[in-house]
Amino acid sequence: WICHYFPTQDGPSHLYNAQIIREYWNSSYQFPEFYDIRWTLLPNWITHFLLASLLLIFPSILAEKVFLSLYVIFFPVAVIYFLNSIESGRKTACLMVFPFTYNYLFLMGFYSFALSVPFYFFALGYWWRHKDNLSAKPVILLNLILIGTYFSHLISYGFALISLVLLIILYYYKRILLLLTHLCCLIPASSLVLAYLPSSDLLSGETPKIGLSRLPVLLSKLLSMEILISWDASQSILAYLVSGTLIFLLAYSVWKKKDKQPDRNAKTFSHRTMFLVICLCLLLLYLVLPWSVGPGGWLNDRIAMLVCVLSLVLIKENSHRWWRFCVSGWLILISLIN
Repeated sequence: WICHYFPTQDGPSHLYNAQIIREYWNSSYQFPEFYDIRWTLLPNWITHFLLASLLLIFPSILAEKVFLSLYVIFFPVAVIYFLNSIESGRKTACLMVFPFTYNYLFLMGFYSFALSVPFYFFALGYWWRHKDNLSAKPVILLNLILIGTYFSHLISYGFALISLVLLIILYYYKRILLLLTHLCCLIPASSLVLAYLPSSDLLSGETPKIGLSRLPVLLSKLLSMEILISWDASQSILAYLVSGTLIFLLAYSVWKKKDKQPDRNAKTFSHRTMFLVICLCLLLLYLVLPWSVGPGGWLNDRIAMLVCVLSLVLIKENSHRWWRFCVSGWLILISLIN
C-alpha cells in the first residue's frame, strides 16, 4: 500500500486479463472481436474472477492492492490453521511462516500459485481436524477446499491430493476399510483433473526429463533459500538467516525427539513421522522433476515453497519462556527486515 504500483513481473498481465473479462460485453472495447473466453473448468479461474469482481468496485491499481492484501492475510492464517490443527499451541512455529509471505514466486506476480498455497494448507489442516469424524459435512467441505485449490493452481492441487493420499495411507494403514473410505471421499475433487487433461496442453511437447542431473544446483538453491530472494543479492543474507533458523529449529526438534520412547501400542504413526514422509516425498520430486512440464515453469521453486512451509509442522516447541521469547523475537525481526 506504500508503493503507488506494487512491483511484480506478471501482475499487470493478470490485471489486464481481469479487465478484459470485466469489460468483455462492453461494446466500446470490442473485445469479442479479438478474444474468446473459455468457460471450461480451467485452473487459475479464481484469480481472474476475484480481480474482475474487484474491478467492479475499485480502480485497477486499488483492485490489485486489495487482492494482494487478501493473499497476505490468507497465507499466514492458512498455515497457522494447519499447524494448530496438527498440534495445538504452536506459537513459535507459527511465527516462522511470516518470512515466507513475500517470496520470490509471489513477487514474480504468480498470483494464482500464491493464492493456491493457502488452499493447500487449509485442505491438509481441515482433513486432519476431521479425520476421525467422517460425516457428510466434512467430506463436502474438504472437497470444496480442494476444488478451490484446483481453480487456484494445478500444481498445488496435485500436491494437495498426493499429500492427502499419503496421509490417509499412513494414518489408516491398519484399518483398510477406513483407508478405502477416505480415499473414495477424494474422488469428487480429484475428478476435476479428468475434465482438464483432455483439453489441456499439459502433456504437449517433449516428455519431461526426470533425473538427478541438477541435484547439486537444486540442493544449493534449497539450502540458500533462493525462493526468498526477489530483489537483489543483498537479500540473500536474509535468506540464509531464514534457512539457518529453520535448520536449527528442525535439528532441535530431532534432538528433543531422541529422548522420547516410541509408543509400540500406537495404532498409527506419529504426526511428525507422517508429515516427514510427505516432506521427503515432495523433496524427492523437487530434486528429480524438470524446471517445467508442458506450459508451466518454475516447477522446482514451487515445490520448494511447499516443502519449506510444510516442514514447519516438524518443529517441536519448547515450553521455556526465555526460549520462546528469543526465537519469537528473532523471527519477528527477520520478517520485518525482509
